[in-house]
Amino acid sequence: VYEEEFERYFLEDTVQFYRVESLEFLSRNTCQDYVAKAEARLREEDSRVHHYLSVSTEPKLRTSLEAELIAAHTPSLLSMELSGFTSMLRDDKVADLSKIYALFCRVPSSLEQMRDCLGRVVKGMGQDIIAQQQTHKDPVQFVKGILDLKEKFDVIIQQAFRAEKLMIKRLNGAFEAFINEGYHCASHLANYVDELLRGGAGIQVANELEIE
Repeated sequence: VYEEEFERYFLEDTVQFYRVESLEFLSRNTCQDYVAKAEARLREEDSRVHHYLSVSTEPKLRTSLEAELIAAHTPSLLSMELSGFTSMLRDDKVADLSKIYALFCRVPSSLEQMRDCLGRVVKGMGQDIIAQQQTHKDPVQFVKGILDLKEKFDVIIQQAFRAEKLMIKRLNGAFEAFINEGYHCASHLANYVDELLRGGAGIQVANELEIE
């Protein structure tokens, strides 16, 4: 009786409610605001099911909520202009990245889309460095730019993505992709190392250990 006369209708109404609310809220707020709202709603429903409903309803309700609040809006949350995941990556917003990562961890397909997005962003930024090098032709600045980019995303993955191995793998794959596209990369790296070992003015290091 509980399942047929109550639970089925309760889940249907819940899905419809959050489908409408999430669309309206997302259309009027930033990605960061939506992530906070979604987390709050998930906590509220989790508390509600423990207080008022059968334990058998919990997994069904959670699946429905994650589908409507996260999976349905993943592409938008990744690409939202000025505030989405892509923008967070470019602006080093580690705290916001940590929150959206925690939200997406609930839905494996959304997390995989996040990894794909990370790879595309890194590859695009690397291609920009290669394009600039073709104009300015400065091997030292070219390699420093790539090293700075690697350091930037290493920090993001460590601090925001819990050093997740699949994120690291996607990051390395993106670097391999754009570096292999740059036909001058090998020679520029050789010039950079030569400049480093000769103590060139273009590279400042503190000691021999750092050079090593």
